[in-house]
Formats: sequence, structure tokens, C-alpha cells
Amino acid sequence: QNGSSQIYSAGFLLGSSGKVADNVYASTLPGYDDDFTREMAVSKSNDADGSQHIRSAYLTDSAGSQQILIHQKASAQPNENYVEMTYTLVNQGTSATTSMSAGIFADWDITNNGQNRCIYDTTYKMIYAFDESNPTVYFGVKLLNNQTANPYCFNNNGAGGSISLYDGFTDAEKFAALSGSLTRNTSTTGEISALLGATVGVIQPGDSVQISFAILGANSLIALQESAWDAQLNFNLNNLQLSLTSVDETCSGGLGSMSVSSAIPGFAQLQLLDTNEIALSPPVLLAGNYNSEPLNPGNYLLEVSFDDGTYTQVPFEIQNADPVSILSIDLSSELVVLPNATVDFLANLAGNGTVTWSFGDGTEVEGNPVTHTYTAEGIYEISCTISNSTCTDSYTAFVEVGNAVGSENESMVNLQIYPNPATNFIALPSLPSTILNGKIYNMAGELVFAFSEVGAINIENLANGVYFLNVDYDGSTRCYKFVIAR
Repeated sequence: QNGSSQIYSAGFLLGSSGKVADNVYASTLPGYDDDFTREMAVSKSNDADGSQHIRSAYLTDSAGSQQILIHQKASAQPNENYVEMTYTLVNQGTSATTSMSAGIFADWDITNNGQNRCIYDTTYKMIYAFDESNPTVYFGVKLLNNQTANPYCFNNNGAGGSISLYDGFTDAEKFAALSGSLTRNTSTTGEISALLGATVGVIQPGDSVQISFAILGANSLIALQESAWDAQLNFNLNNLQLSLTSVDETCSGGLGSMSVSSAIPGFAQLQLLDTNEIALSPPVLLAGNYNSEPLNPGNYLLEVSFDDGTYTQVPFEIQNADPVSILSIDLSSELVVLPNATVDFLANLAGNGTVTWSFGDGTEVEGNPVTHTYTAEGIYEISCTISNSTCTDSYTAFVEVGNAVGSENESMVNLQIYPNPATNFIALPSLPSTILNGKIYNMAGELVFAFSEVGAINIENLANGVYFLNVDYDGSTRCYKFVIAR
């Protein structure tokens, strides 16, 4: 606190079957126990968000059949008044642990150390200390795991029936406080210490468990409790590994949705709210994955709550897709003749976007309406596309470009198709009964029928629709449109 130490001594304790491994006060003072050997050098790392982590590892000095490897990780986030301490306990022995407990001990010396007080807060599972004569700073240790906390507030001199630390701290006393067989939720004013333990239980050989605490500091009790809330919430969220995905409204007008997945099923409850925090659905237990009902475009809140009372609200948005559509295309002519093969195009639209035309001859332009002139005969596929930042729609039409009329004979100029619309047969009554070449194309520009004699032309195998007839006769070519409608 402001560069001065507020703690005299502290350490991690691990106990099983009445035995304790630690490096805090020994049973005979002055002195400290020395039950851990370092297995990994201390290392430090930083995350992109500014979080800092310090790691190390220790091995208990117990017999080989009961050796526990302890991976210690201290993590601090920017702008938070706590450090999260995570201990991964690996059973490297040959037999299972029994009645194992773990905890953190601290001998606090806050400002006037003879006026310190220790209190256990059951709501936050936090044991904290402060100078009762000048309560301007508070420090504490909070259990983050979902286990029962075992608190013990010491009067170091043994006042008020406390375990006395002046005559040493025996393994029996340590284990009694660590395991919860002795608890004390408050001390009297004086020189104090605090121990917060929790039962770890059985660890099979080769298995591991994690136990996590938060070490906190603040300038008031309310601020300390707020830090305890934040530490618990962040711990819960980190373990939940929540992944939220929102799906926007579709371009076809379909509603949006939201889905959630979690690494730990049954660990949290979810509820969908509007931005006024009004519930839109009943709370549900997150069973691995959650999918919302269809949602209109707008802003929402997903409330994530835990059994310990912590919760958070995650905002998300379903965006309006801004759909667009081409309803139809108007062409000044579907059949044009060289050399003046010019066509005007107009797309009838719904929605706003950029309109792009591809005329089938390698030419593309933007705009609406547009005009294009063809320079060679053929059947051209016209593609019109409208698009904006989210949606796209396309429409296809065809234009037939024929040879110059000037080279045609009189029979070709006056050619008529009968009947039009047709059903099963068409005829070309204006042409003499002689040899010619005829080809019929569908709207996709595909050749669907060819013939070489004038007379009744059987089209009963062609489906209803619009077709183009190309006729080559006596050195001239003409293209005509007809419809089959049954």
C-alpha cells in the first residue's frame, strides 16, 4: 500500500491426514517450516490486454508415495485491486490423497499492527483485515472455487480463545484451521493473522485438481467487497469459457438469432433481456449450447448468472440485413438488328444498392438505367446485380442480335410465325415450301430444336415459355420471338 508492506508473513499450506506442508511459522519460534522444494524457476509473462502472470512450481517434501507437485500461478489484470492465485495440485505419488485441504495464511501488519482486526465475510467467502483505529485500507483473501471455505481469525497472542502463534504454530494447529475442524470468524483487536482454507478431497495418483484464491486490497470495505465480486465473476467467466455468436437478419427477410456455447455444462444460467433489462425469455441452465428464438434486428442483453450470486450482462446486436431485390428488367427490345443494335435497360428494384450490368459481350457498367450497343450478332445473356454492404440479388435476361435487314429478301422481311402463342405446332406461312435452316433457342440461349424444311414444325416436346427462332433462308438471317402456352 503506497510502497509500504502491510503484511509480515504469508504462505500457502497443504494438508492431508493431519500432516501439513508449508513455509509459514514453525512449531518452535523463531523459525519457519521449509516443506517445499523448487521444481521450476519463477517466470513472468504478459498478455496483450495487459494482464501479468507469474508462474513457479514446488514439490512437497513428503514421502514418495504422497508427493504433491504444486504449480503456482499469480495473475493480475489491469485496473483490478486483486491478484488471482491458482494452485494446480498434481499427485505424483503412488497412493491417493485423503482429506486434503489447501489454503493461504497471512500475518497482517496494517498501519498500527497492534490495532488490527480480522473478520470473515460469509457472503463473499473472504477473510479480511484492517486497522480498527484507522480503517482506511483493507486487505483480504477470498476463496474462488465452489467449495466450503474454512476461515480462522487469529489473535496472535491467543486472546479470546484463539490459537496462539507466539509459542509456535504446530502442524496439528495448522491442520485443524486449514481443514475446518477449528474455525473462528472474527478476532478481537490486536496483532492478528488470518487463514482461509478449503477442502480439496481425494486426488488419485497421476490426477490433479485446482484451487484458486484472490488476494485483495482496497481503501474501504465496500471497495474490497466490490473487488471480491469482480474476482469471483472473472473467475467464473474464465472457467465457463463462454462463446457468444449472433446471426444477423438474412437478406431474404429471415430473422436473426443468438447462440452460446460453454466448456462446462450446467455452470451458469442465461436469460435474454432487452436494453431496458426487461426479460424476453425465462432463465435457462446452460447445458453446453443454447440457441435463442428468432430475433428481430436490434440491441439485446444476455445475462449470465452463477449460483454464487455473481452475474454479468453481455450486449449484442442483431443487425438489419438491408435486403435488396431486382423485381424485373425492362428492355427496349429483346431483338435488335445490326448495325444499330442498341438496347435500353432498366432494373425495377426493391431496396438500395449499387447496380451493375454485364451485357454478355465482355462489357460491364454501373448505373440504372443504362444503354448498350452491340456490334456482333448472337444471343447475349444479360446479368444485372444489385448489392450493398450486406445483401446481393441478381437477375438474368437475353438479347438477340441479328444481321442487317438490308440483305434479306422480301419473304424474310415479311416472315410471320403462326400461331403465336403456340401449343404443339408452328408454321412459317410467308415462306415458300423449300429448303431452309431453322434453329430454336430457349431464354438461356440453349439450342433446343433445329429443322430444315418449311411446313408444320412439331414443338410438342418443348416446355411452355419464351423462345427465339433463327431462320437462314436464301443468304439472309432473321431472329423472331414466339411463345409456347398450353
